[in-house]
Amino acid sequence: MAFYAGDDADAKAAVAGLLDAFGIAALDLGGLREGGRLMQLDGALSAKHLLLQDVG
Repeated sequence: MAFYAGDDADAKAAVAGLLDAFGIAALDLGGLREGGRLMQLDGALSAKHLLLQDVG
């Protein structure tokens, strides 16, 4: 899973589309102020990677 954040809706849609095309689950964290803070060093999601597995 990849996290992304941004203030430009068109750019975020493009990133989400690219991630989807590569088969990567994406989670929109909102704007740069909120989402960026979560991803920056010492943020709640800093260096976190979520792996999704097919259990079927």
